[in-house]
Amino acid sequence: MFTEILVDDDHVVGIACNGKLTKEEFERMRALVHDRLATIENPGLVLDLTEFQGHATAAAFLEDLKADIDYRNDFGRIAIVGHERWMERGIAIASRLTRSEMRWFEVGEQDDAANWARRG
Repeated sequence: MFTEILVDDDHVVGIACNGKLTKEEFERMRALVHDRLATIENPGLVLDLTEFQGHATAAAFLEDLKADIDYRNDFGRIAIVGHERWMERGIAIASRLTRSEMRWFEVGEQDDAANWARRG
């Protein structure tokens, strides 16, 4: 499942992912992002992947990829919060697909991530 975080922030869209996400959850997440982008111009994005365990199915992965492509240039900065240093490699690859500045933050640095994303 996913949860919208930072709901009172007018400059950052925040999403925390928990467990394995389904295609339907990614569809709802994409609708949420679409709605938030309609009210915020060039926001930052904070993705908290601390508890994310991956995609429930191949269809979920494809829906995630579709959202990544659809919104690849809609955010000024994208902050990713997570456990593993391997996330830096993922960000390095993902940053080639977007004009958004991306940065990885350690678990527990959610406030730092939001502050950084907000400045984009």
